Amino acid sequence: MTFQMKLSSILILGLSIIYLSLSSCRRDNRTEIPFVAFVEVPPGLGTILTYNFEIENVLGTSLNNISDAQAAGLRITSVDGELNLDILRRAIVNIKDDSTFMEVAYRENIPQTGVSTLDLIPSIGDVTPYITKDNFNLLLKLDFRYPTVQVTTLRLDFTVLANLND
Repeated sequence: MTFQMKLSSILILGLSIIYLSLSSCRRDNRTEIPFVAFVEVPPGLGTILTYNFEIENVLGTSLNNISDAQAAGLRITSVDGELNLDILRRAIVNIKDDSTFMEVAYRENIPQTGVSTLDLIPSIGDVTPYITKDNFNLLLKLDFRYPTVQVTTLRLDFTVLANLND
């Protein structure tokens, strides 16, 4: 094989790699949609029951070209009151409307790490029918490890990954 044949083979191989790389790139039709909600947890809640906190009228998205959307993440942050989230043993978040509900995130056996932020595990399911309305409701279900002793404000950062139609 001559030098010129090797050079042309390398050139053809290089151009093929560039072509395949560029042809496999396409416009990403996914977007993250953030939602924020707040909950006040009162003092005096015990450790035996599951407490439900309904967050009403979370503003929906104005995007009307969503083909499907799934929960990508949900973060709970203590913004006032209890300094860390060690008081929580379990957290579940449902999304709901007047007639139906669906779990969007959960966390069982929350470790005691002294942090004020907790990431929940997103559940699988299409939340499009809920988030495309003018507003929707979230239901935060909490089990406590210790009784609550003061008013605590929790911030919920709910992120949805949506696939958009062209």
